[in-house]
Amino acid sequence: MDQSKPSTPEEKEGVKKIHRKVFLILILMVLYLPVVVLTYILTHSNTVARIMAFIFFITLVCLGSSMALAKCPRCGTSLFFSSFPYCGIPLFYSFLTYKCKNCGLRI
Repeated sequence: MDQSKPSTPEEKEGVKKIHRKVFLILILMVLYLPVVVLTYILTHSNTVARIMAFIFFITLVCLGSSMALAKCPRCGTSLFFSSFPYCGIPLFYSFLTYKCKNCGLRI
């Protein structure tokens, strides 16, 4: 059996949750500018457009934070952070990574 594929139902469910979060982040990033501009065009108000931008920004920060702290369903280590060899400095990996940096589970 290929070690990189999810083998248990818990691993598959964990990978699905990660996929949903990544998809939602990407959708929010794509919709951010059009929604803010459309809000401004429809309301002719900078204040309403700024409030909409702030709401989108806070939502992206919350989702991004939850993704940054996501754990691998197989080994339980962080998916997007790792330590730099020999000095312990945390390294951030892209949200678009395709596998766990520790156990190789395909995300």
